[in-house]
Formats: sequence, structure tokens, C-alpha cells
Amino acid sequence: MEAYCGSCKDSRWHIVVAMVGEVPAKVECVSCHKQHGYRTGPAGTGKATRTSVKKRAAAPQAPTFDLSALQSRAHLARAYAPAQTFAVGDVVRHPTFGLGLVTGTAAAQKMDVRFQSGPRLLVHDRKPAG
Repeated sequence: MEAYCGSCKDSRWHIVVAMVGEVPAKVECVSCHKQHGYRTGPAGTGKATRTSVKKRAAAPQAPTFDLSALQSRAHLARAYAPAQTFAVGDVVRHPTFGLGLVTGTAAAQKMDVRFQSGPRLLVHDRKPAG
């Protein structure tokens, strides 16, 4: 997605690192690889930046989470670990968020997982260095 990078002093392409609900909270610049909070313009640009973020936050929510359907597949759940590789449709057991369903792959080594507490962006397929 496009966001303003304070280091590059320009709007550039970014990778979403963390989300709060449906709004990007933290992004990484593709050019300089620095991570920072999501912003649409430089600091001090005023109302336009705040308004665009509020509009994204007011976007329609995803359908309600069907916990009973997921619990019926709990026996298929695999323990979450960043080194594990997951695919869309896999059931994940996360130590903090509980049972979740992989709903998509946002980018290389990143996956969208729907938990009862809400959607999360998690890393996967990260092999240990060495």
C-alpha cells in the first residue's frame, strides 16, 4: 500500500506489518526498509490525514466470527510457530490468540489469520538463520 515515509520524505510503497482492526497501524517502507506508524502524509498536514484514517476505521466490519465451526475443526489445528508454513484454510492454535483460521497470504512469509478477537497478520515460513 502507499503511505508516507518520514525517512524518505515522500509517499512510497509500504508493506503492512501490523493492523488494528481494519486499519494499518505499522508499515515498512519498501525503499528504506524502516518500520513506522502508518500515515498518509507528512506530520502537520492537518485534518486530511486524520480524516482518511477515520474513514478506514469506519469501514464495514467482517462477518461475525463462527467459533463453533472452528472448534469443530480444532483437532486439525497446528501449533503456531514462525518457522511453520501455513496455507489458506489451515487451523492454527496460537498461544495468545487461541484458535484461528488462515484466511489469506498478505505477502511472502505473512498470513492473515482470523481469531475470535479479530484478524491478525502473522509471519510464517521463517526458517531460522544458520
